Amino acid sequence: MVRLEKFKGKFITLEGGEGTGKTSCSKFLKGLFDRQHIPAIKTFDPGGCQTSQKIRKILLSKKSEISPMTEVFLFFAARIQLEDEIISPALKDGTTVICDRWFDSTLVYQCACKNNDLDTIKYLYSQCCTCKPDHTFLLDVDPKIGLQRSYHALAEQDVDESRFEDYGLSFHKKVRQNFLDLYHNKEYNKNRIHLVDSNGNLESLQRQILRILKEI
Repeated sequence: MVRLEKFKGKFITLEGGEGTGKTSCSKFLKGLFDRQHIPAIKTFDPGGCQTSQKIRKILLSKKSEISPMTEVFLFFAARIQLEDEIISPALKDGTTVICDRWFDSTLVYQCACKNNDLDTIKYLYSQCCTCKPDHTFLLDVDPKIGLQRSYHALAEQDVDESRFEDYGLSFHKKVRQNFLDLYHNKEYNKNRIHLVDSNGNLESLQRQILRILKEI
């Protein structure tokens, strides 16, 4: 069994493209902490609190028509509220926070894939967000598999959140590559980002997570 005391009060994020298993991974991690009686919460970005959830509906609805820079500011608005209301108080209280997506997603989606200015986005992050991840699990999957999973999950939940899925396969291949570029960038990564092969089943995903936690 992996002892998790070292992760008490840490900020753990989950990153990757659509349908990589981030939600399942966050539930698994939360369960590990619960079983060892280490206080932990799980949340997601954008969303996680009432105001941010309203912004999420705008950002992810396929009916929304949003300019690239408006999208950036909406993501940051949702993130600031989530940090102020949920994440920062929890971390100050010594609670581990497990978050589905954070700033890495903005670098990949809004910057690398939508050609927004990198310096502007980094400046916004430095000014708006004080919580920086201690560890990040990057879940990597073939975009064809990921999109199939994601569309299936959205259909089961009956929610209008397919705006990014609808950009198509070529966009999501770029997303995958840009996430991998972050992982291989030693100056940016600094041993924070841990790569997980998410092409297999849930059991395989969980085994890899346990192995990485043990190595850390």
